[in-house]
Amino acid sequence: MQINNKIKVATLLAIYASLLMVFKWGYLPKSLLALTGLLTLPFLSWQVAQATSSRYVWPGLGLAILSVILPSNMLFWFACGFAAMAAVEGFLGRTNYLPVFLMVVISPVFRYISDVWSFPIRLKMSDLAAKSLSLIGFQAKASGNVIVMDGTDFHVDSACMGLHSLSTGLLLSLLVMAYFERKKANHLGFGEAGAWLVLALILAISANFMRMLALVIFKVPATDPMHDGWGLFAVVAYVMLPMFVFMRWRFAKIEVKPMLQSSHFQPQTSLKTWLPHVIIISMLLFTGWKFDQLSSKVSDIAPQVQLTGFQRTVQKDGVLKFENDSLLVYLKPPVSWLNASHDPRICWQGSGYEFKHIKKEKIAGIEFYSASLENGSEQLYTAWWYTDGSTTDLDEWTWRWSALFGKGKGYWLVNVTAVDYNSLKTKLPLIADESRAAIAKH
Repeated sequence: MQINNKIKVATLLAIYASLLMVFKWGYLPKSLLALTGLLTLPFLSWQVAQATSSRYVWPGLGLAILSVILPSNMLFWFACGFAAMAAVEGFLGRTNYLPVFLMVVISPVFRYISDVWSFPIRLKMSDLAAKSLSLIGFQAKASGNVIVMDGTDFHVDSACMGLHSLSTGLLLSLLVMAYFERKKANHLGFGEAGAWLVLALILAISANFMRMLALVIFKVPATDPMHDGWGLFAVVAYVMLPMFVFMRWRFAKIEVKPMLQSSHFQPQTSLKTWLPHVIIISMLLFTGWKFDQLSSKVSDIAPQVQLTGFQRTVQKDGVLKFENDSLLVYLKPPVSWLNASHDPRICWQGSGYEFKHIKKEKIAGIEFYSASLENGSEQLYTAWWYTDGSTTDLDEWTWRWSALFGKGKGYWLVNVTAVDYNSLKTKLPLIADESRAAIAKH
């Protein structure tokens, strides 16, 4: 009976994984960190009670219903994740809470928050680092996400203060927590595990700050192997070791108990166990179909938006590509308030480019982000902002708030790229005015 239940769980897990791959392949995390996280899942997850549980059925079912009402990559991801955990606990037995947090850490949502929403934090961090260095006698100043000292630029990018280091620190913290849980056969409650991870996040941010100072003081360029070496040292010294000490203290007075063996699992194969999965799978299939329908609707809007003097191409998801001899312009249509926008910091990195010298600028009353893009010896200059056809904005929350309450026509993302920075600055006001007028007409 137990073997049959494992086969049932494997079948359901394969179905949920297939739904993600079929409908959201481009959204799935494909980094080494995400793969490592999945490989650690058997260690992070262990059975804590003999009885089966339906506690993850309701989050999975609720998120599946919401994804039908509000088609969202985030809702689709977490609906599949909670449904998968419901399958494990419904057929094999109740597990600990750490897999829930792993699902968050390796999720594309976490990547988006780290790479995009953390950008204002990175600007503050670079400014704070420069001021700290000045206080101890170094001649340093911050310009956007760049710290300049003795004529050398040091970049506070998403690799230094984003997905790679924060996720690595949190993943290592989860492994430390799982080690002590297994050692004492005693699991942390959901709230307590979450509180410890918040502490781990604070430690990871502190580790990044210390790493930044070390890289600047010792003038370690990004091409030097010690650039990554300092990162590894910071994560181990400022995150993993403190978490090990904290967990050792937390579990110190707990007596060691034998862990439950597979023979203790209580099988459950009633209709009550299967029915929620049938409903969730049906809803996710319908949501996947709605994703295609929404993409078609956005593509229908695209032909109405034009820029004179450019050759236009309508790309997937209704993204408009305009190009001429000197400029490349992307007009990216509005998305749901729950979805990630087509942010250049994500899209250009997917094409192999690395962002440098990111900063806020203002020309002719237009505020925008600018950056240089590097891919080997190739260098480009790019700028981007949001507009709804009447106003322009840089704030992520502004367009999400507008989309949530249905205000206006929705904010498009405008991304202008050129080979020459001066050409970009010269032509940007004209592009801003024309794109705003074109969007206002759609």
